[in-house]
Amino acid sequence: MNFAEKLLALSRAAPFACLSLSELAPVAEVSRLAVFRPGEPIGDGTRPLGRLLVVVAGAAVDAEDQPLPRVLGASSVLFEQPLPCAVFASRSAGVSCLAFKKAHVLTILNECPGFSTGLLSVVRGGW
Repeated sequence: MNFAEKLLALSRAAPFACLSLSELAPVAEVSRLAVFRPGEPIGDGTRPLGRLLVVVAGAAVDAEDQPLPRVLGASSVLFEQPLPCAVFASRSAGVSCLAFKKAHVLTILNECPGFSTGLLSVVRGGW
C-alpha cells in the first residue's frame, strides 16, 4: 500500500476523517500495513490488542463470522482493556489493516486534538 492509498483509507475512517491533510500525512507515514490470512486470529479477547488497527480491505470478524467495526483496539491502546471478543480475519478474504503502535496513537492524540473526539467514539462502542 503506497502513501496516497494510506492517506485515502485513513481519510475515510473515523477517527481520522476529521484530520486535515497536513495532520493526516505524518499519521499515514507512521502506519504499517498488517495483513492477516483468512481465518487468522488477530486478538483472543482476553488481552489488550496493543495496537490500533484500521481495516482497509477485507473484514475483521468475531467467532461467529460477524463483521466487526473498521477500527479496532482503541480501548486496548488507551486503557489496556482486552478486546470485547476474539477477533479473526474474515474466513473468505482475510483482512488488511493499517496498524499504529500505542506510542504513535498517543502522539497523534497530543498533536491532533480533533482525533481525540473520534477515538473516544470508537472507545464508547467498546473497541
